[in-house]
Amino acid sequence: FYFSQDSIFHPSVNIRFDIQEKEMILSRGDRGSDRNPFFSSIHEINIDADKIYAYLDRDSVVIGKEAIQIARKKDIFFESHDYFNENEYRRIQNIAPFNPIAIMKVTAEREGNNFIDANLLAQRINSKFTVDNIQSLLYDLSAKGFINYNSEEEIVEVKDKVFHYADADQGKVDYDDLRIRSATDSANAVLNLQNNEITINGIEHIEFSRRQKVALLPENGQINLLPDRNMDFSGKMYAGFSTLEGNGFHFDYKRFQIELDSVAYFDLFVPTGEFDKDRNPLANGITSRIENLSGVLLIDAPNNKSGKED
Repeated sequence: FYFSQDSIFHPSVNIRFDIQEKEMILSRGDRGSDRNPFFSSIHEINIDADKIYAYLDRDSVVIGKEAIQIARKKDIFFESHDYFNENEYRRIQNIAPFNPIAIMKVTAEREGNNFIDANLLAQRINSKFTVDNIQSLLYDLSAKGFINYNSEEEIVEVKDKVFHYADADQGKVDYDDLRIRSATDSANAVLNLQNNEITINGIEHIEFSRRQKVALLPENGQINLLPDRNMDFSGKMYAGFSTLEGNGFHFDYKRFQIELDSVAYFDLFVPTGEFDKDRNPLANGITSRIENLSGVLLIDAPNNKSGKED
C-alpha cells in the first residue's frame, strides 16, 4: 500500500474493496505462512495486526478497527525495526545446541542469497531433518517477522531481522527496546496520510531504555508515532531516580533523547542502599519538588540505545 514515497508491506495479504464505502481491507490469512506482521517503511516499524482498513476518500488508514460488542479484539503491537529481545532469541533456540536464527544467517551468507530452499535449511539445522520437521518453526518465525515463507514452493526469504538478532546477540550491533502494545476496544491506531503520523491508542506504558530505566505512562493512553520512530506525547516519564510529568514531549529516536517542552512536576529520589525482593534498588523522594520547567532528557548515547556499553 503506497503513500508518498513509502509503503505498508505484507508478503501474503488478502484484499477486499467496498466500492460504495471506498474502503479497502487488507487482512493477513490464517495459515502459518501468512501470519507475518505488516511493515511501514517510513516509520521503520513492524505492525502485528490482523487487518488494516484504508479509507481512500478520507486520507486515513485504521489499524485495528473498533470492536463490536460481542467480539473480543486482539492486542496490536508496534515493534521497532531495530528491536531485540534476548529472551525471545533464547526461546527460539529452546534446547537445541544452535539457534536457528544464527543458522539462517550463516546459510544465507554462504549461499550468497536471502532466498533459501527450506529443505537445505532443515538439513543445516539437523542433517536428518526435512522441511516437515521445521514447518512449525518456519510458521513461528514468519509470525514474528524474521522470515517470509512460501509453503507451496518451500522457499524461505531471510529478512533483515534475522541478521539483526544474530548480530545483536553477539554484541556486534546496537539495538533498542521499543515495542508498543495497544489494547483497546476502540480503534488501535489511525495513520493520517496527510502528515504520516500514526495516533496509537490503548497504551499502558512504553519502555525507551530498560538499562537506564526510562519509561512513559502516556496521557489518555495515547501517543503520536512520527516517521523514523519519533514520537509526540504527554504524560508521566520515569527516568532513573526521577519522574517528570507534563505535556508537549517529543522523542527524537536518532538522537535518543526526549525534548521536554512543558514539565509541570519534576521529582527526585535518593537510593536508600536497600533492595526489594526482585533486587531493584529502593529510594525515597526528597521533600522539594521542582515545578514548571523545560529541558532535554538524554536517555543514552545515540549509538548505545541498548545500554550495552556503560
